Amino acid sequence: MFIILCICGLLAGGFAGLLGIGGGAITLSLLTVAEQWHLYTDSLAAATGLAATQSLCAAGSAAVVHHRQGRVCWPMVLLLLGSAVVGGYAGGVITAIVPEFALRGLFSALLLAMVANMIRKRRQSTSNQPETATVPTTFRQVWASIPVWQHGLALATALLATTLSGLFGIGGSIFLIPIMVSIYGLPMPVAVGCGSVTAATVAGASLVGKWQAGMVDPPAALIIGIAAVVGGIIGAQLTQKVSKSTLFWLLLMIMGWALYQNTTAWLL
Repeated sequence: MFIILCICGLLAGGFAGLLGIGGGAITLSLLTVAEQWHLYTDSLAAATGLAATQSLCAAGSAAVVHHRQGRVCWPMVLLLLGSAVVGGYAGGVITAIVPEFALRGLFSALLLAMVANMIRKRRQSTSNQPETATVPTTFRQVWASIPVWQHGLALATALLATTLSGLFGIGGSIFLIPIMVSIYGLPMPVAVGCGSVTAATVAGASLVGKWQAGMVDPPAALIIGIAAVVGGIIGAQLTQKVSKSTLFWLLLMIMGWALYQNTTAWLL
């Protein structure tokens, strides 16, 4: 169990730092695979508590690195902060009342949506956005960058995404980064840095809710949390050095296998 938690924390933390995500979905994917091999025996609800811990630690450590390297737009983070806290906490609390069968079904649906989104984005050109995209330096500049109705749409989408993310203990940046890039026009490296901060916020709020509901195992959370911090720091340092194609296929393989294993357990 100790080795499994360390591996999950390091791998998920590494991907979290590289991609600006929390890594919780990767943790759940790895634990789902470990469960099928009888290496992990707790419920999926308990696994979401570990995922929230891992996401908080990995995204938090990665956020520090991204901030030091100037890749965090704090006005943008401030705009999304309310949705991150409210949605993350609400999702964390809701987990306690969702049956295991329903939770597995929702997790399969989430994995399927994430895999499909990854493939769709892979097919799209990544060169549409100019490298010289302007990064806002004040909250007023962020607010003035788009019409009010687009702010409303973006924040409502963010609230829904973070609630769903809090349910599973993931950071939700895989949903929030596209908002920051496509709606607010942030350069991808800056959006990744902001994604680390918002992921840590969502995961932290979710962890509070899960802790209050008794879904967090402190010793296991400590192990996976420490491993995630190490992985998050390493991943953030390697952001500009690792092939995005390599990352894509590794992540797709992990999540695709987890989708198969979780769906099989759900249906059988």
